[in-house]
Amino acid sequence: MLKFFRKIRRGLLSEKRIGRYMLYATGEILLVVIGILIALALNNRNEQRKTEEQVEAIFSEIMEELVSDIKETRMPMAYYAQRDSTMHLVIAGKVTYEDYEKGRLPWINSLLDFYNAVNLTQHAYDNLVGNLDAVSPKFRPVIKDLNTLYHYNKDYVVEANNDLSEFIAEHRYHGMRNYPWFYGRNNEEREKIIKYKLEDFRYKNLVEEFRILGTGNQLRQSIAYRRKAIECYKQIAGLLNKPAVHESFSFDTEIAEVLLGEWYVLEDSNYKFTYFMRDERLFVKNNFNDNQSEVFYVARYNKLLDSGMNYAAIMKENDETILKFYNYSLKKVH
Repeated sequence: MLKFFRKIRRGLLSEKRIGRYMLYATGEILLVVIGILIALALNNRNEQRKTEEQVEAIFSEIMEELVSDIKETRMPMAYYAQRDSTMHLVIAGKVTYEDYEKGRLPWINSLLDFYNAVNLTQHAYDNLVGNLDAVSPKFRPVIKDLNTLYHYNKDYVVEANNDLSEFIAEHRYHGMRNYPWFYGRNNEEREKIIKYKLEDFRYKNLVEEFRILGTGNQLRQSIAYRRKAIECYKQIAGLLNKPAVHESFSFDTEIAEVLLGEWYVLEDSNYKFTYFMRDERLFVKNNFNDNQSEVFYVARYNKLLDSGMNYAAIMKENDETILKFYNYSLKKVH
């Protein structure tokens, strides 16, 4: 090809056709420029494709971390499912000396001894923040929601963790400094501990405060984080053409079959609740307002948790399923 163009140039020069030669030279230059531009465009397209793939890889990593965080929010659900009924009984003064002595109720002798932090991640999000210039406009709406998740919802969870940590530490330090029998090293000291928990109103107040900080704050904020994380997950899944529903936030189908339908309050049949599925998650609504809220299942303890941070044990009575909350029970309408 190069020899062909040289032959043309020599022929034009030998015939002294300067005008045609200049026209040919200009055309040749244009061909070279066009070739360079095409090569640059292809290179830019390849670079853009690589950048888009890198950004999509970051969003895929964010989806994985969101799943990890959604699973982490199950921890406080299970943690308080063990302790919720015991805390209510202690606060109401419905426990006995024998309950403490024989440990008849879950965690009754160590309600205020420790707590579990909800540990959330954001490594992939931080990576995204460092590459925002490369993110295409289609991801902008979900980035706004991710900012809310990590700079609002997560902050509240961390704050709730810290509040519980400070409460447990303060309770421990106060006990060590003021009560020689605080750790109950022998029978006599253990007897004093039980009497203190039964007779001193301050202990009930401490349990109530722990319940408020725990189920009322840490658990509530964890569930708020969970809801926002699911919303972000589904948005990203849509943008990446991936399934929008993940098993980490899908409700147990076998339990759902038991719960779906209308239930009435045993103590007052005028009040009814209806359980229904939406996007493979379980929700409940009542017959006296328009509120609809998600319901969670703690498989390990066979309990439900509603958005009011109320637990219900799933029980069988006379071959019928009863949902037994602390202060009321539900029975299915047939």
